[in-house]
Amino acid sequence: MSIGTSIECHDQGVIYLEAKVNCQLNEFLDKAYKDSDLVKIFVPPIRIRLAELPNRPMMAIQATMFEHGGLVLAVQVVHTLGDGFSGCAITDEWAKVSRMEKGNVRNLQFRSDLGEVFPPRDNIFEMIKKGRPRGYEMKIATRIFMFDEIAISKLKENVNKFMSYSSRVEVVTALIWRSLMRVVRLRQGHNRPSMLQFAINLRGRGSPKVVGEDQNFFGNFYLDIPIKYVSSHSNQDPELHEIVTLIRNAKNKVLSEIANASSEEIFSILIESLNQIREGYNDDEIDLYPTSSLCKFPLNESDFGWAKPIWVSRVNVPFQMFFLMDSKNGIEARVCLNEDDMIKLEKDVDIVEFSYVPK
Repeated sequence: MSIGTSIECHDQGVIYLEAKVNCQLNEFLDKAYKDSDLVKIFVPPIRIRLAELPNRPMMAIQATMFEHGGLVLAVQVVHTLGDGFSGCAITDEWAKVSRMEKGNVRNLQFRSDLGEVFPPRDNIFEMIKKGRPRGYEMKIATRIFMFDEIAISKLKENVNKFMSYSSRVEVVTALIWRSLMRVVRLRQGHNRPSMLQFAINLRGRGSPKVVGEDQNFFGNFYLDIPIKYVSSHSNQDPELHEIVTLIRNAKNKVLSEIANASSEEIFSILIESLNQIREGYNDDEIDLYPTSSLCKFPLNESDFGWAKPIWVSRVNVPFQMFFLMDSKNGIEARVCLNEDDMIKLEKDVDIVEFSYVPK
């Protein structure tokens, strides 16, 4: 098999490191929201490339202790091994095992046969068009915007006047995407076609006849779908409910196709979606933003016996993208954007009205 299409287990275990920093936890938190790159100092200093996978562990953990108590636990998983669900589930299950003596905790049973349901293909990279997200050639700035439950409720109330239901993730995703479109219009003087690369967790969405009743696969069982918006007006914003409807319809269309699809048909849907996204990467007339949500994943509940974490975060990426994660009282959006556009985004009317920057 070609590099990156399969995993050969050598039972090497994982890399585990311990470190200390000469500051207190509250001092770090005071600075981390303003300088989101600070979390990098806690990430294991391990960089594993695809070519090294046969000889290197694919997971690394670093526990960093602060002065006078408190610690950061950083978990790094190579994407070839698993997706966001897999990484979050590892951490949550580890926490359950750590506090097992405190109660009868039902553990999640992973399925490790995803490679049998969807056998690896040696020619997969020949089937996918080349391309990568925008921003590698730019200077990227990252900001954290917090949407509390009051703001999210207002957004949902406005959207639900036009549709029966909208989710927290849908309204926040739609608002950020619309704000990014507005930033582009300020820069270009007119609206441009825009595309989301929207990630969907496929667990529980496939046909039981194809993938089985229990779909808690360990591995990469998700799909990136392209969602494209083309404005009919050069200088007007779309309504928020229009964006939510666009996201909902695109997601439901793909999920309805997958619900009764064979593994071969699901694979074809994956390739078609990826190629549409790669075409967007290579089209200078389209603004494309990958987005991913870890909302409802159990990271904020991962208690190792020291109480639940006070903050769950992730590292920044060197390209334009935004991530959503649950916060203590709403949703945290981590937006990576080129510096000039970020200045405009921070002043955007919707971002100012519905979000705040933690202090």
